Amino acid sequence: MRWIEENGGSEKYLAKPLEDRVGEAGWIENVHAAKLFEDLFSELTEAKLEYRKTTHSVELTNWLLSNKAESLRQLLDFIRTVFDDKL
Repeated sequence: MRWIEENGGSEKYLAKPLEDRVGEAGWIENVHAAKLFEDLFSELTEAKLEYRKTTHSVELTNWLLSNKAESLRQLLDFIRTVFDDKL
């Protein structure tokens, strides 16, 4: 978490400049997470492990479901509204 706090505010990871701090709503909505994770994996593993979105995003989601499911509540609510409109 410290690496994300220290580096996540970089313009490299944001679609537009923000006043929100790392972890706040505006940042969460605008951060380019895949780029952030690519650099995080590279730096923390000394480039021994490459972030693979199709693999690691599933693993991260499963970890969140097991350990911090409430953090996915907003996403679940959004998905429900999308599918409710389609049914």
